[in-house]
Amino acid sequence: MLTSDLSFIDSLTPTQEHFLKKFLLEQQLTSELHSLSEPHSLQNLGPPFANEADDNKQNDSDLVLLRYFFSRFVATFPLIANNSPEDQRDFWKETVEPFVDSFNRKNMSEGMERNEKVTKRHQVNHKLLSSLLLFYNSMFVSKRDMEYLEADHLKSSDQGKLQKLAKGPTKSTVGLEDYQKPKTLDDYVEMTFVNDMNLNIVAVDVEPAVEVPKLWSFNPMKLIVPETTGSPNYFFIIQVTKRSGDLQHYTYRSHFISRPYLDFRHLESLLRKKYPGLMTTDVCRIPHKMKHDDGVTLDDVSVLSDVTGSSTESSMLNKKGIKVKFHREKLRLALRGYLNSLLSKPEIAHCDVFDGFLDDKNRNFSKLSLAQELDFIQRMQLEKSRLDTQQEFQERTAKVVYALTHDFDEFKTQLVREPQQLTALFEELGHTKDREKVSPLLRTFVEWCKLEVAATLYQVFLTQDNLSEWLAKCRKFHRLFPYNVCYGILKYTNPVRIMSRMVDLLLVNMPSFSWGKSQNENKAHNLLSMIFVMLLDEDLEDYLKERTKLMELEPLNLPEYQIFIERIQCYVRDKELDISEEVKEEALSNGENLLITILKTDKLEPVLQDKDGPQMKAIEAAYSSYESLDQHKIIDATANYVNLRQLWQLEVRRRDKQMLKQLWQEEELTLLIKKLLTLFFQPMMTVMKKCDIHLAFRDWQYFMNDLMDELSKLDEGDIFYMSSVEMFDRFKTLLDKHEDAFWSFMHNLYMKDDQRIFLGIVEWIETFLVDLRLKFVAPDHVTIDVARFTPSEPIDEDLFVSQLDSRIQLVLEMRRLLKEYLRNAAHQDADILPDDVNETSGNSRQRAITSEWEKINLGIFGSNNSGFGVAAADVEDYNLMAMHSKTADGMDEDAAHREILRKVAALDSQLRQQVTRGELGKLKASTRICLQNLL
Repeated sequence: MLTSDLSFIDSLTPTQEHFLKKFLLEQQLTSELHSLSEPHSLQNLGPPFANEADDNKQNDSDLVLLRYFFSRFVATFPLIANNSPEDQRDFWKETVEPFVDSFNRKNMSEGMERNEKVTKRHQVNHKLLSSLLLFYNSMFVSKRDMEYLEADHLKSSDQGKLQKLAKGPTKSTVGLEDYQKPKTLDDYVEMTFVNDMNLNIVAVDVEPAVEVPKLWSFNPMKLIVPETTGSPNYFFIIQVTKRSGDLQHYTYRSHFISRPYLDFRHLESLLRKKYPGLMTTDVCRIPHKMKHDDGVTLDDVSVLSDVTGSSTESSMLNKKGIKVKFHREKLRLALRGYLNSLLSKPEIAHCDVFDGFLDDKNRNFSKLSLAQELDFIQRMQLEKSRLDTQQEFQERTAKVVYALTHDFDEFKTQLVREPQQLTALFEELGHTKDREKVSPLLRTFVEWCKLEVAATLYQVFLTQDNLSEWLAKCRKFHRLFPYNVCYGILKYTNPVRIMSRMVDLLLVNMPSFSWGKSQNENKAHNLLSMIFVMLLDEDLEDYLKERTKLMELEPLNLPEYQIFIERIQCYVRDKELDISEEVKEEALSNGENLLITILKTDKLEPVLQDKDGPQMKAIEAAYSSYESLDQHKIIDATANYVNLRQLWQLEVRRRDKQMLKQLWQEEELTLLIKKLLTLFFQPMMTVMKKCDIHLAFRDWQYFMNDLMDELSKLDEGDIFYMSSVEMFDRFKTLLDKHEDAFWSFMHNLYMKDDQRIFLGIVEWIETFLVDLRLKFVAPDHVTIDVARFTPSEPIDEDLFVSQLDSRIQLVLEMRRLLKEYLRNAAHQDADILPDDVNETSGNSRQRAITSEWEKINLGIFGSNNSGFGVAAADVEDYNLMAMHSKTADGMDEDAAHREILRKVAALDSQLRQQVTRGELGKLKASTRICLQNLL
């Protein structure tokens, strides 16, 4: 029965009410965010984009939620609001609005009218929508929302793998603990296999240095010249274990091979020729030779405690029994990690180059010598000791973080009750010169901040897919940045004009010479743009070289495959993202590999003809061979697919670099950066006049020097064998080292901030907490009473409830699928068994260490955020959707993952359709009116 009376809403359960409120808010936000892509859309946000007369006319059709957020949080940001009204209006009207309009025009296309559908460029940015939805869903409540927040309505999932430290460093595929599982060299059952192979560098042979006579000198004072000793040679003993058969009847065969470091470099060179795209985009560079890698002493670790009955043991000790040398131990571990990173790529694991490196009949041997076996035992004992150290360190870290948890819970409670608590902490930071004398609560907050910063550094620098390339660019930018020039400006220039001078230095127009270059290539005329464009040009040149090498390989060098190359380029160069998004949706809906869909879909040009059928079938057959490579191990059968995939990956990365380059060459971006720097930091000039800002800048340079040095050490090989906890601790130690400088700067800044600029920033942050607190102190101001709404059309009560329940089920099912996807991906990356699988005795305690670290990482906040008035399930939805937006574009998903993503995409499509269809959509107008009245 149709009705306009919504009193039945009061009979809904708290969970139904919460999801209904969340849907109505999402519907309103989606509509408002869509409208931002329209020309002159910012005028709908009101002043300063629109004058008061126009604003009054638009008030009835206002962007309710976005307008409130802009006026409440964006326009009131202290570094903007402290400027004069004229400067503020000039910034918004003359800089921001033209930049947004220019951006919107670039995303407009005549393809808009195709099928009268909303294209991807007009779809809502999922992350922005999710962030705003999380905030407003926590701010507004329904009548029974507090029951939903307080009830244990859903189990809190294990979000460990969604945290910063959860994703391990990208270089390592087999952990240190995996080599502790086998008890002997022939304990094959306990070994960890990747692509049916286990690789371990079990020992290092040292070839004594050869004495080389030095040439005679014509100097009469040096008639007799002693012989000189060259450097010793080191050979790494690799154990290669291969298995065949099925799970119940595996057979194993193993051998050893000795390789010097030079052979590893030669291997990398050959692989770069064979797989230029793959080695450039997906594989990290070979570890460098390391300094100070001459051994570990018995004073550091007792490694002979378990080695008995060997006459060789006593001969390796000197008379004092102090030293046992582990020559090239760091490089051994790093090279082992490098080999396993290569092994994780099926096309490399089964190629002739890699096989020739691991299996050479002229160099293979079946048994270690006594000295080699003793070296192996000692090095395994050393690794065992390192695991013990990890566990001890983890236990100490656990005590520290668990101690923080109790204090931080009190801090969260006080924040909800008294949002001004943040201001009190900042004032204490300013008044207390000695950081050792601060209150326990402030010490807790500072320690938590350091943990978060250290974890963020770990995430930013050590979890990137192209880690070495990313670090190289960071180091190069660090070297090129004019620290000394900036220091001189900060020290000797009139402090009131410090920022403008620095902005002028970085953004001043430079002389341009267009010899041999087009006009477009000479757009960037300022120093900052030129630095970034130069770095991007180097990347583009490298990609071009790799592409040239790749195009010489079959089938890319065959004329009949040219059409497939053009189709890849058509997909990659889809500027408006309409076609590429449709192709992705087609691949997800069909459960296909994305590249296969790109090569055969009708949505891309040029269209395949009948004569292209045999080539397409050959590519599909090559892909099938690639998917089953672990069974037949015939790498040549996969060449058609593998080389096309390498080309695709190179083209995608080249496009990304070109887009970044184009962005840095845009005049609008330069103007926006200049205005932001000037407007944001102009209010601080008076404060900086009284502070020794040049000293703080020099401290920042020292911090960056130490950070780059630490990252360089990790990149050169440490990352291959260090645990994530140890790497995290390195960052934490780095922050501890520079804490005094930071504390001194903050104290000085607070004491001389007579305009209370920084205190204003803290108070601005508190406004978010004030809004979230309204539900507790003034619920009438934020309660959405849906029962009092007037629907745009009569509603079918039973159908309304049915559609609401259906939506709840869709959300919960999508949440379950995404958690399943992420859990499976985490288990693949870290080789960790699912929680519901009983671990055998052979599994190392390192898994328990990793699991415990995840608990520690979560412990400071815990899984319950209801104290802030934020439902844990809503935070989980936000995290899961953020992760999904990253994983949905993956190039190398396997069949199982593609099936999960296909289901998620189908559910997401249904949820998006419900935004505009069905009974729930009839409350859209009433929702906007209700929100207008509340805000």
